Amino acid sequence: MYSIFFYLYFIITTPIYFTIGFILLLLTGLFDRDRKILHYYSYFWGLQHYWVSPWWRINVTGLENVVPKKKYIIMSNHQSMLDICLLYKVPKIFKWISKKEVVKIPFVGWALWLHRDVLITRGDRAGLKKMMKESEDYLSRNTSIIMFPEGTRTKDGKMHEFKEGGFLLAKTTKTAILPVVINGNYDLQKKNSWQLKRKQKFQVKILPEISETEVATTSPKEMMSKVHALMLTTHQQLAPEKYID
Repeated sequence: MYSIFFYLYFIITTPIYFTIGFILLLLTGLFDRDRKILHYYSYFWGLQHYWVSPWWRINVTGLENVVPKKKYIIMSNHQSMLDICLLYKVPKIFKWISKKEVVKIPFVGWALWLHRDVLITRGDRAGLKKMMKESEDYLSRNTSIIMFPEGTRTKDGKMHEFKEGGFLLAKTTKTAILPVVINGNYDLQKKNSWQLKRKQKFQVKILPEISETEVATTSPKEMMSKVHALMLTTHQQLAPEKYID
């Protein structure tokens, strides 16, 4: 019954929240260039999905690693669509880098357009250049960028290899990287079932930043390898059962 309630709640409320966001955009879009007001609204929109259940708990650690008023390229592992909601726990104004095809998802994908997030078409060189330019523009205005360097959701709960694009962006813009490791969304849905767990703990662990200086003096491939190893070790500590062969 609980799972049915959650899905009905999601189906009913998502169009409502999107409509409120669209009205908010009409009221603020002319003076809020980077749609920061919408970001704060999306914080509530995203995280209220976790407030529906009194048995779900979010544990956030590492907030002391976030420097106020500093821009970052935020990198997180990817477990489910709910990751987008959970990552609003990172206390930064940010723009998502997302696959363009996600925009086709009603309401949820349309929110990317609402926020003016950065969209990319896989395998399109012109689209990659456009993504880099838009990201650089946001970073120049002290708005952070957030992305999933794995490129796609995990299918087994483990963290997988990273793609180089985000590290190239960090190198080009001389921007610090903020690694974030999340856990809990993958296990929320019972295996081979549509049912959700009634009790679940979600973790957001913000790791120390990789400074602008270190980014500038390290090749993108080396930085990718370093950040992957750091995040993988952290996820193995949070979910050791996923790595037992």
